[in-house]
Amino acid sequence: MDWCLPVLIWDRSVTEPDTTSTAPSGDELMKFLLAIAVLILAVPAHADPGESLLVVRHRWHTGLVIPAGKLDPHLRFLRDHLPDTGYYEFGWGDADFYQHNNSIPRLLKALFWPTDSVLHVVALERHPAQLPHKDLAALCPEPDHWHRLTRALAADFQRNADGTVRTVGPGLYGASLFFQAEGTFWLGRTCNRWSSERLRQAGAPIRGVLTAGGLMRQLKALPATCNAGHLNGRRLPENN
Repeated sequence: MDWCLPVLIWDRSVTEPDTTSTAPSGDELMKFLLAIAVLILAVPAHADPGESLLVVRHRWHTGLVIPAGKLDPHLRFLRDHLPDTGYYEFGWGDADFYQHNNSIPRLLKALFWPTDSVLHVVALERHPAQLPHKDLAALCPEPDHWHRLTRALAADFQRNADGTVRTVGPGLYGASLFFQAEGTFWLGRTCNRWSSERLRQAGAPIRGVLTAGGLMRQLKALPATCNAGHLNGRRLPENN
């Protein structure tokens, strides 16, 4: 870097200080401080990496991952059922097909015969980008959209008369559980359609989709404009 150094010339004939130069006035100082403040505010802020919403793909299924700090207030009840960790993954699907092996008969039954649904919730110890997921997308919702999303996720849990959620059994991997869910699974409302509905509540302009690949392609077509830590995030518009 080139530096411009001031050159000081000592004039021996000068015996008194120059009284013509004056310190900046109060108005000038205020203008200077205001200009600095404007420059600081003009620098675009990045989303907190811990605030990003992640979408993960498991073959033909998709799930939503939210940071633990977003459980409150609507999803705080999950702390009574699962370990307190950094991230929680949510998936929704057919009660029979989701909990058992992915057989063709079960798949056909789930698609063409309206069936009960379950929610699969996993307490993830690490960021999903550090886990063996083949396909990931990161989004950066606004605070109001976070509120709408977590409130909708809480409403997806089927409740007992006293308001407690209904657990079904252990999940598929790690620290996870299945919960009885609201809604009927069928061809017109699959796991990926559920994911797209929740993503729209998070502010993402996603159309209804049937396949996991179609959903991920729509997400990755959004402009990557925010910092989501391990991934380039898609900042979502405020007016959705």
